[in-house]
Amino acid sequence: MASYEKGFALQVIILGTGGGPFENNTTAFLVRSVAKKWCQGSLLAVDAGVHLAAISKILESSGCFHKNENIENEVELSNISGQPLPVICSGPFEGLELQHRSLKANAGYIAGVLVETYIITHPHLDHISGLVVNSSGLTGIKPKKIAALPPTICALKKHIFNNVIWPNLTNENNGAGLISFKRLAETRSSTVNSNDGKDFTEICEGLQVNAWGVSHGRCSDKHEIGVVATETLSPDELLYQNSSTPGHLREDRTTKNPNTHERIGVYESSAFFIRDIATGTQILIFGDVEPDSISSCPRNKYVWSEAAPKIVAGELRGIFIECSYDDTRAVDILFGHLAPRYLIEEIKVLATEVEIIRNVNQKILKHEDNINSFYDNPRLNATYGYGFADTECAEMVDHTKDEHNNDGELLFPNSKTSESLPNNKLNEAHLPLKGVKIIIIHTKDNLDDSPQVANIIHQQLLEHEKKAQLGCEFIISRSGQSWHF
Repeated sequence: MASYEKGFALQVIILGTGGGPFENNTTAFLVRSVAKKWCQGSLLAVDAGVHLAAISKILESSGCFHKNENIENEVELSNISGQPLPVICSGPFEGLELQHRSLKANAGYIAGVLVETYIITHPHLDHISGLVVNSSGLTGIKPKKIAALPPTICALKKHIFNNVIWPNLTNENNGAGLISFKRLAETRSSTVNSNDGKDFTEICEGLQVNAWGVSHGRCSDKHEIGVVATETLSPDELLYQNSSTPGHLREDRTTKNPNTHERIGVYESSAFFIRDIATGTQILIFGDVEPDSISSCPRNKYVWSEAAPKIVAGELRGIFIECSYDDTRAVDILFGHLAPRYLIEEIKVLATEVEIIRNVNQKILKHEDNINSFYDNPRLNATYGYGFADTECAEMVDHTKDEHNNDGELLFPNSKTSESLPNNKLNEAHLPLKGVKIIIIHTKDNLDDSPQVANIIHQQLLEHEKKAQLGCEFIISRSGQSWHF
């Protein structure tokens, strides 16, 4: 473990952070449990709009490689033959012991050996292109694992690895067996105090995942009205036929028009809680997502309900969430994405959930203080004495009422009121998300001379935060960045 990693549990490497139109910076991340160092299978690829090329670019910037003047486009280690291979001493891959002399071979080692699993939020091209194109380099020694919610795997099987768009390299439908699928169970209800990992699935070395379905806009699925014969559906299509149409759509029954051959659906995306097994530290990564306030199938609120207790407990350290457009973008052309005005709206929901939990916790602490002060109150002790059971004490203290009597006198003078709380505690109450990093991904740049959209989005978010006073930190992600939590 590199010295700077002490005290951290998770590392996130940004391979790509955009949502287009530039194809060299589409959404992709690598997540690692610091405890596992750089062992085989220790890197989890979260989406792969870009992959191998971005890994190669980051490696090249480490300073370990130089251009070989004798071989065109060949980049090799600077050391001479016969010397031991070096350890990368700077950049996102710091501490990684190189295995080969050439840049391409080391990039291949990272993508081929350290990354064994891809977890995909949804099957749009800007989230899977790198995975698909890079699959031409798979060796077959061990199948690559693609993990996702069943609708995403269904779409990848039907529309990508179908021997038309791309060869069927999977181990299903008589494929080549170079890729295997892992269907994740969608979490449908919030579970408080779940940091024992019971609600998580181990996904790679040192990491677990908890998957939630979210909505990514409305789409039209034009087809003949009628029921699809069940014998034509694959098992995962059968599983979701009541909630999703083939083609990754969750039917919006409120907008279905029986007089037309068009069904309106909500496009399925995902949000992943990723947990370090060693420490319980978590991050939350969203795929593309729309705001609940304009969604015909609002589901973000359930994710925020799950996130809130993790923030209060200090377990959830960072949230990666899209903000594709700035606030000048009209609502009817958001296409299932967020703009700053809607992102701050969503984060306010999270902040409210956090405040509710903290208020409940404060009441519990206050009740405990009341019980303790009961024993310490000379007047009450003289009346009741010591030694009665805890259950008796609990019955004597009315936990549903304030700590004042009907005359306004303090019943328990030693109990802590809001007036007696330290100033920093009061400030935290007014800044519910203090210390939480909100890392912005999936910005879509303009092809003109205007400032970068990411910078405009950041400025607008700062202005919204100044008014909302939530306490969180909004950060624009960049390709090549490395974050530790």
